[in-house]
Amino acid sequence: MNAPIRPAAVTEENRSHPGLPTLLTACHLVDQERKGTPANQRAEAPAHQLREKPMDQPPHESPHERPERHPDAGSRQPADRVARLTAAEVRTHAAEGLAALLVDAVDDGASVGFLAPLETTVATSWWSGAAEEAERGVREVWAAHGPDGSLTGVVTLVRAGTANGRHRGEISRLLVHRSARGRGLGRALLAEAEAHAAATGLTLLVLDTQTDSPAERLYRGAGWTAAGTIPDFAADPAGVPRATTLYYKRLG
Repeated sequence: MNAPIRPAAVTEENRSHPGLPTLLTACHLVDQERKGTPANQRAEAPAHQLREKPMDQPPHESPHERPERHPDAGSRQPADRVARLTAAEVRTHAAEGLAALLVDAVDDGASVGFLAPLETTVATSWWSGAAEEAERGVREVWAAHGPDGSLTGVVTLVRAGTANGRHRGEISRLLVHRSARGRGLGRALLAEAEAHAAATGLTLLVLDTQTDSPAERLYRGAGWTAAGTIPDFAADPAGVPRATTLYYKRLG
């Protein structure tokens, strides 16, 4: 009588399917029998054929070899909700969520009009002014809300105030908190502002950003065109003059 068949040793990768090694071994032996291999020469399947890829990993992507994702390159998680804020909501969030986003951006080196360290009271004052602009219809604000309701990102759209510039708007203060990066919030916020601008009759958007900053990849990937670079246009949070690149995007 032939010795009982024992499944070949397998790695921990098979722990999610404990019966799979035995099934594969049986199928392998049946296949050898069909091919006419003598019983005393039938071998069990090599262990490496019985392993399977971890179920929680995408094909060809090792958990230790995943490419680093740009903060704004991924897709937004369902838990993050982007919504337009009313003037009253901007005023309500000014002292906490919105101020925290601005302080975090400056601490991280973003050139957004302030020097480091940025006091929370100064950031709150700026957002209070933005709330007044929202009441007048000059500035519109969108915020990303995290799973716990906290604000994780923000963007504003400023409409041109001149009679000959009513077709134009400016994207300003696109900020994503460092704790929420890698979820595509920057692209999601930008897309919301662009869609609203187009739906309300704007045909051209402009913005400026520090040259060679991470934000440039986001804008270029979203279809924006660089119009030119101005050297030493604005200082970074440390007070060092940096070049600024101007971008534009036609809508419609």
